[in-house]
Amino acid sequence: MLLLSYFGILFGVLLFAWKRCGIDYTAILGVDGGRTNVHAVVRASTSLMGLNFSAFVLYWLALLRIVPHAHAWPASALLLTLAYLLWPFDHMAEWSDAAQRADCARCVGRVLLAGLVPTTFASSFVADILTSMPKLFIDLLQTSCIYLSGEALRSGDWDPQRRAFERGLSVCTGDTPAYRHAFALFSVLPFVLRALQCGRQLRDATAAGSPEWRRHALNIAKYAASLTVQVLSLIASPETPSSGRSLWLAASCVSSLFAFLWDVLVDWGLGPQPVRRAVRYAIGEPVYRGAANSGAAFWLRPVRALPTLWYFVGICVDLVARLTWAVYISPHQRVVQANVTLLLGAIELSRRASWGLFRLEWEQIRRKSVEVHADDARRQPLLPGARRGPSTTHDLISAALSQNIRSMTTRASAGGMHVK
Repeated sequence: MLLLSYFGILFGVLLFAWKRCGIDYTAILGVDGGRTNVHAVVRASTSLMGLNFSAFVLYWLALLRIVPHAHAWPASALLLTLAYLLWPFDHMAEWSDAAQRADCARCVGRVLLAGLVPTTFASSFVADILTSMPKLFIDLLQTSCIYLSGEALRSGDWDPQRRAFERGLSVCTGDTPAYRHAFALFSVLPFVLRALQCGRQLRDATAAGSPEWRRHALNIAKYAASLTVQVLSLIASPETPSSGRSLWLAASCVSSLFAFLWDVLVDWGLGPQPVRRAVRYAIGEPVYRGAANSGAAFWLRPVRALPTLWYFVGICVDLVARLTWAVYISPHQRVVQANVTLLLGAIELSRRASWGLFRLEWEQIRRKSVEVHADDARRQPLLPGARRGPSTTHDLISAALSQNIRSMTTRASAGGMHVK
């Protein structure tokens, strides 16, 4: 729950950055800008983080026998968090946060119905975020298991010398077939849901005759690589030979490299100009030929809504964080201690926030580019020679981003959002 609250704060920062840079997240994500804003999201997330951190501190104080009822504090943190999120009335009436939480719940519901309902950009965005939170699913499973089975009350007191409870767990362990199967299911669930979304998009694109089916097929291959790393980790044991560990390491490297290149080249639309064009052709997106670019326009892309340095920092952060990603998503890895996974989880969520910043920026530019070139196609038969040059097209897209800043500021003021 701490990681969930942490990402909530990061998401609030993203809302602020998108708005300042003219990225119309309200249109792309299909949300109400009057409710989904930095103030409401950060306030809710910091409240939940304070709640969960307080419960964590009280739990450890109880283990040291400074305060009583050790087993009550984790349960109280979970129940109070659920009560806060599911409360049907507004906590912050000025931003109608009850309706905002309901919108979020509906979007998560679409993710859980992956493959059965059409995949929207918002639902795929949320599903991508969930692939960065496998520990959330595992923690919910283990917490539910130890309390519903009664093991939380039968484990006895904490022994500081052995750093363990007097009586260990007997039900919620890998020795129990039901728990072992549930553990495996929850470990791979985020990736399976995202792969099912890609499968639905592949089917819909094929039925419509769209060349973008290639993008969704390659995306399925990317999540298949992630699932391979998960499965190899799940079937690992202390008796696994060195060849098995080498196979996990090789699969982790391939999957991390695949995901990193997909982030930069596909989700962000960045990279050297020839590579960008080759990738867009490979995934079925339209490729608009123009003059050769130079400088940042060549290495990144001609139209950018953010400072140039941000892109290079984002690429470096994504690469470094991807190196720890396979360790974080693998429940039975033996590379680092289990307690280090919380730190790796925070690193992965920071990387996901960075990814989200550039992902929506590129989606905004991509949509406007399609719109501008479609307008050119309509004008060409009527006005031969009226097709715009590449520089003019880039200027139009940049101007649209500037217009977004003004229009979003106007809507925010009219809707009660405080723009600072």
